[in-house]
Amino acid sequence: MSFNLLPRIIVFLIIREDYFIKTKKFNEEIYIGDPINSLRIFNDLEVDEIVIMDIDKSVKKEKIDFNFLKKLSSECFMPLTYGGGVKNLDDVNKLFSLGIEKISFNSLIYDDFDTFTKVCDNYGAQSVVASIDVRYIHKKFQIFTNNGKNIINFSLETVIEKLNKLGVGEIILTDIERDGQRNGFNTQLIEEVNKLTNIPIIINGGASKYQDFKLAINSGASAVSASSIFTLNPSFETVLIDYPSYEEKKKIFE
Repeated sequence: MSFNLLPRIIVFLIIREDYFIKTKKFNEEIYIGDPINSLRIFNDLEVDEIVIMDIDKSVKKEKIDFNFLKKLSSECFMPLTYGGGVKNLDDVNKLFSLGIEKISFNSLIYDDFDTFTKVCDNYGAQSVVASIDVRYIHKKFQIFTNNGKNIINFSLETVIEKLNKLGVGEIILTDIERDGQRNGFNTQLIEEVNKLTNIPIIINGGASKYQDFKLAINSGASAVSASSIFTLNPSFETVLIDYPSYEEKKKIFE
């Protein structure tokens, strides 16, 4: 198997103010460390991609700190996706000008669908990522926004249908109840969404061991995303930044 054919293993990082954190079920917060130092370590580990989500920007309706993101982008030698507080095309253009390759959208999809449509029209499949956070309630997956605080009155099927028509590049799927729990990815969620779309799926939330990555890919995910397994020891008591080597990745997916 060649390097290019290996599924992507993405590091998912949450930023609050000027430091990285890890959450559990989108609530309990664990300090990870200084973003610049963390990114330098991940550079050395040659990670496939980094996703950075600012969980406060949309919830608190704060403005994006472009100067801070410029510093992060300049330190990041791997493809970088950013999400959080993106409100209009001007924000999008500024983020791309910083060297950020992809932008992830969550609440904007539902709060301002016209603007999201314009973003897709301008940047299309190459750079637009839809982030969908769900909980399994009453025997179905229900979508939430604003860091899991607001429930959306659209079915998962309806939202995926809209994303299909817009030509979104990727979908990040996060099971809120598995966030930080290390109990494995939700393969049922992967399989259900995979039936609804040909858009590449990135599954996020719940990875406990590297073997979970292969199971997710075999269930229909195009890539896997994780945080705890790369940033904390199993007891969650200390920060331990790690990432599989290329040889380890080959063994994971063989």
